[in-house]
Amino acid sequence: MILIVPAPEQYESYLSFATENGLGFEVQDLMFPAVMDDEQKVKELLSLYEKAPVVSLHGPFIDLNFSGGDKKVFDITKERIETCASYCNFLGAKKMVLHSCFFTVSPKEDPLYEIWSRTAAELLCEIVEKYDITLCIENVIDRDPDIIKRMVETADHPKVRVCLDVGHANFSMAGIDTWMKALGQYIVHFHLHDNKGYYDEHLAAGDGTVEWKRFFDLEKRLDGDSDMLLEVRSLESTKRSFEFLKDYV
Repeated sequence: MILIVPAPEQYESYLSFATENGLGFEVQDLMFPAVMDDEQKVKELLSLYEKAPVVSLHGPFIDLNFSGGDKKVFDITKERIETCASYCNFLGAKKMVLHSCFFTVSPKEDPLYEIWSRTAAELLCEIVEKYDITLCIENVIDRDPDIIKRMVETADHPKVRVCLDVGHANFSMAGIDTWMKALGQYIVHFHLHDNKGYYDEHLAAGDGTVEWKRFFDLEKRLDGDSDMLLEVRSLESTKRSFEFLKDYV
């Protein structure tokens, strides 16, 4: 299914576009600490989206840490993720996207890789069992697929899976072929946007250097039916991305 990111201030326009084209929503307004700590704001947003076609939520990521090195930080990490998981249950969303939150260290023999994978896997498995949702680990600043693959394989759970962000892969140290080959069997969600290959611009599809034909050639080889989010900054960019990608999807 094709998804879009609604903006609360233009909710009716996004809903109209989604309804006309059979699209779903990924809600991204509820992941920020300032929102999660504002009880009234949370109520307003949950009320706004309660009857919307919400398929997924973007979960929290700011300052979170899966290593467990500082128990207080780890406890907050767990609390934030569980709070957003409860929003998923309220809105009927079956997926939540989480960043790996991993700041790459070198070399890969560093014990942090194993510690991170193990503590993350334990927490993610606990949450998917408790809230009956699929958690999709997204690449952001990850330079290659290694830590995400370790997290998912260590979890070894059918509801701990991968969200491949094609725009982020475009400015990583690994090409799209590497990302798809390493993670393809675990991918159930995609974030689609463009950039010039240097930083995270979230341009409309076709406005940057993402090799869309190559990506979709690889995507068609995967088993399963993944959701694809047009993760761009405006309704106009959403509509242009939708038209651009029609020939591929």
